[in-house]
Order: sequence, then C-alpha cells, then structure tokens
Amino acid sequence: MKHESRLAMAGVLTVVAALSGCGGSGPLEDAFGKCETEIEGALGESSNLKDFKASSFMALAEDGKTIDISTPEPVGTITISLTSSVATCVLDELDAPSSIVPKMAQTRALDGTQSDSWDDFEVSWTYHPDNGFNVIIETR
Repeated sequence: MKHESRLAMAGVLTVVAALSGCGGSGPLEDAFGKCETEIEGALGESSNLKDFKASSFMALAEDGKTIDISTPEPVGTITISLTSSVATCVLDELDAPSSIVPKMAQTRALDGTQSDSWDDFEVSWTYHPDNGFNVIIETR
C-alpha cells in the first residue's frame, strides 16, 4: 500500500511540475522571467511610463527558444533607452560577453543588421532613430 501511495504521489507531483513549468524552463525562459519582473518593477515606479508593461518591450516565443526585444510606439529617446536596458538585462542574465552591449550602442542605422554569438546563443540587432532598437536572441 505504501508503495502505491508513493507512486500516486510521484505522479501527482509530475503533473503539477509540468503544469507549473517547473523543471522544463530553459535559459531564455529564465532570463525572460527575471527581466520581466525587474522591468515591471521599474516601470511601476515611474508615472511617465505607466502605459508600458514589460510585454511592451519583449516577447518570448512559445517554444522558449527566442526572445524578441523591440522599441514600442511612440518611438523616442525614452523608449529606445528602455529597450536598451531590457536588452542589457537579458544579455546579462545569459552571461553574454561584455563586448556585445557596447557593439549594440555603437550601431548606426546605416550599419544594418548586426549579430554576435556566444555559447549556445545568437543575438542580432538593428537600430534606426525612427524605428527604434530591435534585438532577437535565439538558442542555437
């Protein structure tokens, strides 16, 4: 009887873990979750940014293998700066080389799409003063 009880409990725990996402999250999902919490906190502290949420700046693909970070409308100095902060948060969480953020900051509209990679990740980005800053981070 004790053995059956343990098997039933193990089955319940497996279902609960699967439904809650425990044990199945990857590095992009973890980075997304942590940065989403940080961004929501920062946005909530500013009355000027009350119309924005973390989802205004970033999205996680359903398969958990891609994060898309984009400047929301209206594009301007503040939203571009916040988009850069979101990208920096995610890159920091993924232990990206410290050289990537300065490369992004130096990108001009004329440069087109830029990219870099490290470990199991690839990042590509563009910048245009009218369209903002756009970053895609993927697992390889």
